[in-house]
Amino acid sequence: MEKIQTIEQELEATKLAYLMTAQISQFKSGYLAKTAHELRSPLSSLMGLHQLILGDLCEDTQEEKEFLQQGFEAAKKLVAIIDRIVTISKIDYGKLSLLLKQFV
Repeated sequence: MEKIQTIEQELEATKLAYLMTAQISQFKSGYLAKTAHELRSPLSSLMGLHQLILGDLCEDTQEEKEFLQQGFEAAKKLVAIIDRIVTISKIDYGKLSLLLKQFV
């Protein structure tokens, strides 16, 4: 009888582990989709600004400088997003730990 109880407990633990793994997988898929969208936005902006400059579509050098500044800001956003991705991957890999606190 004790053996059956042990097997039932192990089965329940396996079910719980499976459900947790499925939830983590679903979270990662959603995270990847959102991250791809977040990366695409500043990159598209940067590319569009460069196309304007390279296509000689600027009215003067001041407008070129404004476009370059906007492109630089878009590039900084892109780097910030990539930095967050690297941090999350370090947490996932175990190279960086989280300090968990309970909020009441």
